[in-house]
Amino acid sequence: MKKLLTLIWLGLMFLSADVHAQTRPTYTSPAARQAMVQWVEDNSPKHIDVVKARQFVNLAIRYADMRQLDPMLILAVMRHESGFNPKARSAYGAQGLMQVVPRWHRDKLRGRSLYNPEVAIEVGTQVLSDCWTKFKGHTFRSLGCYLGGNPHKYYARIQATHVAMGRDVTESWFLAEEPIQDFPRLTMAALTMPSYPVRRELLATAPPPLFLPPPGATQLASLNAVVPNQ
Repeated sequence: MKKLLTLIWLGLMFLSADVHAQTRPTYTSPAARQAMVQWVEDNSPKHIDVVKARQFVNLAIRYADMRQLDPMLILAVMRHESGFNPKARSAYGAQGLMQVVPRWHRDKLRGRSLYNPEVAIEVGTQVLSDCWTKFKGHTFRSLGCYLGGNPHKYYARIQATHVAMGRDVTESWFLAEEPIQDFPRLTMAALTMPSYPVRRELLATAPPPLFLPPPGATQLASLNAVVPNQ
């Protein structure tokens, strides 16, 4: 009987040590969304308010799901294209959050204004999605297509922002989530184990992976560690 109880206890310890390390944020998690909103607030050059930050994040998630893209990539593009300024306009004529050039995409605009954040993100993500389809998911070429020019420096900036955002958002999510909110992903053993580590120590030793896309989506927009060959 003692051997059986010992085996059960060891099994519970194994489950509790592993199951939480496998939990990871999803885009529908309130804590994950809030972490993304906080990132947008912190990384906006003009320090937009939380209402606008939440609007941009929600729109990015909605259209990323629709286009099979990574919402954090969309936010990274917005950060570098417009600095999250919905009224941004370039000398070349690009407008809005994702700096779309109206004369090239009249069919997608249908007379609407790119200074409307939802229109800007809807059209911008469609343009980005078209580039991904054209280049079969090749990140470097797809971003070059979206930029309409030499993407080397552009790619490096987008990549660095995407990676930094993923790290910051994942850490914020992981520290904000309470164990009981992870149920049923966590077993009762993980909730009651005396040696259950504090979240920050667990994060330092075994950080969870970056975001998974929404159900049914593919990670077409995952950025590579090295610039691919053209």
